[in-house]
Parts: sequence; C-alpha cells; structure tokens
Amino acid sequence: MEAKVDFVRWLRLSRVATGFLTILPLTREDDGPEEIAASSIFFPLVGLLIGGGVYGVFWVTRFVFGASFLPALLALTTWVVFTGGLHLDGLADVVDALGAPVFSKEARERILKDPSLG
Repeated sequence: MEAKVDFVRWLRLSRVATGFLTILPLTREDDGPEEIAASSIFFPLVGLLIGGGVYGVFWVTRFVFGASFLPALLALTTWVVFTGGLHLDGLADVVDALGAPVFSKEARERILKDPSLG
C-alpha cells in the first residue's frame, strides 16, 4: 500500500514554520498552537536557510571588507533583523542569572523569570 503525501499540508506547515521563526509576514490568524507544533518538523530546514543567508552575507562582506570585525557584525545584524532577535532575550536572561551575585537556585530561577534586564 502506498502512502499518500499531502503536499498542500506540507507547504502550509513550511509557511507556518517560516513565519514563526522569521519576521516575514507569513502567519495567519488561524495558525494556532497546533499548527505551530506540527510545523516544527520544518524548523531545522528554516534554520538552515537562515544560517545559509547569514553565512552568505558574511562571505560576501568578507571579500569586500577583508578579514575585519565588520563582516561578522553585518552577519550578526542580518541574523537579528531577519529573525527579530529570536533567542537573544533567552541568552540575556541566562547571562543575567549567571552573573548575578546570588547563590541559591531559587534566586537564579526568579532572575530568569524576571522580564527586566540588570
């Protein structure tokens, strides 16, 4: 028995994943948590496309500006703009919790849940 592949569903899920992980206006109001969860199968592919684009910016600017910090800065800026800074808040929370002058696990967890920085 041959399995039938629903290409329309796969295209819809890839659109949902791309809209969820980037700033591209691809999401719709009817894309709920179930659709996002189902689209997670496309997260690695979308991440590969984002990473490839960021590397492309780095590669081109390295030829233009040479081996300086500018290509890395432009690549990082491209990533932040294209993804809307996804995950930067989590990184900031972890650094904030690890750098805080507290030693108890509960205090560090409270810092992780605090929406402010510093």
